[in-house]
Amino acid sequence: KNVVSGKCRSSPANNMGKNGGHRCKDVIDNARKVMLNFLDHSKVSLEKEIFALISELDSAISSSGGTIKDNGIFKEGLIVLFELVTILEDDAVPVPTENVESCFSNLDASTIVMWDSIALLLFKLFDDENSKRLNAKKNSFMKLENEEADAMLRAIERPMFEIVGIEGQNDTILYSLINHEARYKQFISMLKCLRIFLKGFGVYLCNELRLRKVVEHLVIPLLAFDLNMLPGGKDAKSISVQKILAIHIEVLQCTIQVLRLRRNSSTLLSSQHLYFDTRRIKENSSSQSIGETILHVLVKIMNVDAYLKQEENSWIYYSCECLMTFLKTMDSNTKKTGKTVVSISVQMQVASIFKWVHKSLQCQLLELPLFKTRSSIYSILELLGTLVQLYPKSCAQFWALFLPPPTSIRQTRSEHDGSEAPRNCNLIHIMSMPDDSTTSLFDIRVKATHCCKDILQALPFNLWSRSGYLAGRIESSLDAIIETTMSILSKQISVNEMDAVYSLAVTIITVVPYEKYSILMDSAVGLVKQIAQNYSKYGLHGGLGLEVVVGALIESLGGKEMPNGDITPLPLPMQKFLMGSMSSSFFNQLFFKISEISSKTVIERGIQTMIQMQLFVKVVKSAPWIFHENSKRLDSMIDLLKLLLSSDDKMLIITGSELLSAFIVGQKQGGFRAVCSEEELPISLYECLYAALTQKDTRIRCSILSTYSLMSFNVWRILLMRTSHNPLNIILSFAMEYSGDPNSTVRSDACKALGNISTVLIKGYSALESNDLSLDVLDNIIKETAMVTVNATEDSNSSVRSMALFAIGNIIYDSVQSNKWRHARLLPMQKLCRVVYESLFDENDKVVSNAIRTSGHFYTLLNLQILKSDEIPTGMDTYLELSDRCLKKLGDMINQAVEDAIQVSETKSWKQRMNTKKQAWGACQAYSSILQYSSLSRNLPNEIFEMAILNLIRCVECAHDVNEKIIASALSCLTLIDVETWKSVSFESRIRGRCLSACLSKKALKSFIPSIERDVHLIMSSLTFSLNDQDIQSLLTGHENIQENLENLYLWMVDNASPSQMFESFGDALLTTSMNFDFSLAQRFKSRAVCTKRRLRSMEDLRPSESDTNSDDDEL
Repeated sequence: KNVVSGKCRSSPANNMGKNGGHRCKDVIDNARKVMLNFLDHSKVSLEKEIFALISELDSAISSSGGTIKDNGIFKEGLIVLFELVTILEDDAVPVPTENVESCFSNLDASTIVMWDSIALLLFKLFDDENSKRLNAKKNSFMKLENEEADAMLRAIERPMFEIVGIEGQNDTILYSLINHEARYKQFISMLKCLRIFLKGFGVYLCNELRLRKVVEHLVIPLLAFDLNMLPGGKDAKSISVQKILAIHIEVLQCTIQVLRLRRNSSTLLSSQHLYFDTRRIKENSSSQSIGETILHVLVKIMNVDAYLKQEENSWIYYSCECLMTFLKTMDSNTKKTGKTVVSISVQMQVASIFKWVHKSLQCQLLELPLFKTRSSIYSILELLGTLVQLYPKSCAQFWALFLPPPTSIRQTRSEHDGSEAPRNCNLIHIMSMPDDSTTSLFDIRVKATHCCKDILQALPFNLWSRSGYLAGRIESSLDAIIETTMSILSKQISVNEMDAVYSLAVTIITVVPYEKYSILMDSAVGLVKQIAQNYSKYGLHGGLGLEVVVGALIESLGGKEMPNGDITPLPLPMQKFLMGSMSSSFFNQLFFKISEISSKTVIERGIQTMIQMQLFVKVVKSAPWIFHENSKRLDSMIDLLKLLLSSDDKMLIITGSELLSAFIVGQKQGGFRAVCSEEELPISLYECLYAALTQKDTRIRCSILSTYSLMSFNVWRILLMRTSHNPLNIILSFAMEYSGDPNSTVRSDACKALGNISTVLIKGYSALESNDLSLDVLDNIIKETAMVTVNATEDSNSSVRSMALFAIGNIIYDSVQSNKWRHARLLPMQKLCRVVYESLFDENDKVVSNAIRTSGHFYTLLNLQILKSDEIPTGMDTYLELSDRCLKKLGDMINQAVEDAIQVSETKSWKQRMNTKKQAWGACQAYSSILQYSSLSRNLPNEIFEMAILNLIRCVECAHDVNEKIIASALSCLTLIDVETWKSVSFESRIRGRCLSACLSKKALKSFIPSIERDVHLIMSSLTFSLNDQDIQSLLTGHENIQENLENLYLWMVDNASPSQMFESFGDALLTTSMNFDFSLAQRFKSRAVCTKRRLRSMEDLRPSESDTNSDDDEL
């Protein structure tokens, strides 16, 4: 009892110090002797040694504040302790008999105390404060061998397994256990030991097999214990619900610890591990995976109505925590395997959880006191947020449970019943709940606000908007959300609550497609106005919460770069507000603050100042029309730019560069007249920008390079004509590794800037007259840029190599688009070709992707040079050789993408598979240029050419699995092959028949985009004119679903008025083939051939002959 209560303390000599270590060693040695000769000792002597060892280990923790001085002795003592427990419990476990209650009659109270003591010892060892100190010191006793951890777990789990009843009598023994007070207490202590052990030592278990045994024989049977299905027809009133609930709480905590061991639990919860012992789960008629079974029993516990009526509601917290941990682990497993389809069983359980969350919120908020249910409500809301994030499609089905119903419905019900309107505990209701005198609901309101935001992000607004109108239910809910959000923002709230509410406001403004849902436009504009008014309340130096308000305004202005490279547009409510009269006070306040900042000789760089300048940058970029209303605004911006760019503070210089970039981008937006073009800005600004380019700080140089890459042709034309302050020479020098900038980020940004600048210059100079003197400047720039970027492809940094290839691709692509094939004479074409080919084998995926893009542009330029000039490109043999090699390498990339689509690789991550798809898509696009060059340079296709066509055909054959973009690119490439090239393909490869079969299969599918259907039609038109009898026989014998394909082919030939010879050839082939086909199909082809011939003959008979036209017999 003293050990359990914590009152037992040894003398200072009993700790793990110099003397205490010897005493503990003696206790351990004595325990080992007893253990080795346990047959000669009584149960009492074993218990005596166990309690002595527990006392020593407890003193070791308590006397030194958690710092164990002799870790080896402590670890040894812990191992011996669990070995003694194993020996003791071997003789104490109950054996199932006909009278199950007699199993527990000989239980001693000392056994209960022993397990309580072990649980307390482990708790002290692994409580938060001690574990932090122990982990910080990296004590060796925390590191167990796998075998030692397994032995300790066996010592704890074995008596528990015997109690639960592995042999099938678990329900009976568990029922008796609950009605036996002493054994019940011991079992609770065992569960606590198991939970704490898994928390502290679970990471050292060998593999998932140990955890699987715990889950199969302990967790699932205990959680599946059903109050409504008691053994022997016993009544539920004869059992203590509190005790069952206590056991379930402990098991839930153990389950949480198991699930947190991600390395083992991820494997355990995979679909490969089945749970066959279905007699413990009465509702299951077939075997499920262990993961599905755990989810089933967890949902089953949560739906026990008797638990919701108990005052003890901590089970809600542990149930929600267990479910969240489980769902996150399952989601992680799904992402690793690349599967996107959730099993039907999991979908059904997720639906049940959504319904339970709704029911529990009603019960907790409307029926029980808030001070008792505050933590439970928070846990339920946290579970709801996890569900919405992990299963957004399911959320789209159950959103109405958590958002407010239409007011008209509530009024109609109350009028019909003659009573008050029914209370509905939804998220809006929780968001608006005030604090009472005893309970603060701040955290609950914040969590409800986050849940509301997550639901709005998960709703399929774009899908719903296709109908052209908004359903009344969602319209009313959105209107209530906007109204409630505006009401909260108009009040004084804490900064932490501001974060959640303003985040919800941004979601309302940016997520809903108001161009379709115009009925909500006025409400949304009012919400934007409320945020702007809140901003105007702050003074020049801001105040508490200004960062949150400014952040919401910045997010609401759009312009955010998405993962695919697109930029989010300016949301319609924000655009309506900024262009309306309501925004004048907001703009005036913003420009007043900017004028105050720029009026000082030195800007004080504080948090409030910086965030207001960030807002100004975003406004200048998203609302370029603001300078039309007042010319002084432009002057304020120019003054601020000069002050920022000439500052000594690096953050201010970067802000100035971002502001100039925002101005350039904003003035280029369509639909707005530029109040001042960038070339009309004072030249002193560009001089300041040039000076900042030579700053030592890396971030400054990168920011300035980004600004230069955005400048228009007119600005560059001015800068390039100046003898001083010409930035292009500096940018060229930055791109070189050894003689340029030492920082790889700057070199990469320099290459990217060169690519963008080349695009601007080539497009601009192509519009000039050919005798313009500035064309010589362009030629020199192309030569220098090509030389620098080609050398940069050998940089040691992969990002630099990638951007160098990007710059080369831009030069080539824009030369093609501008029809300036003469630039090919200025480029080191042979070196470029070899560099691009070698880059296809780079270890970095981004480098490979840019190499694929550049290879396609390169051969397009060669094709343009062959077709539009009389001169033959020098190095023709080199280009042909490398074109064959490129085709082979690109074909390997396409095949890899097809293989990944057919059978998902478990060794590749999601990102790696996505890169493979992107490279295959680019490879199909590059194929078209390389194949065209190969056909222009050869008379007949070679084997590599035919292999390339087969790779494209395989993409079409696997259209069900392969990404649609890859299919579209492959078909687009196949359309470039003309009839003569198809005829020249060798028969042995069976390419023509295979390609036609693939096209026929895709012709039957109606789920593809129109461009795919068009390309399939073009390919079939070319193929059918190049087929011979051997190709038709190949088509009939080598492919699946040929009967359906031939029917589709017949219909297509009829629609496209194919010649009679083609119908006759297919009819003859069907009659002579050894394959079993429907005879009527051959008859259809043959009869159509006869009908077509007859029609042509009748048309020839009706056509007047030459002799008839010259005859005078019909004249008077």
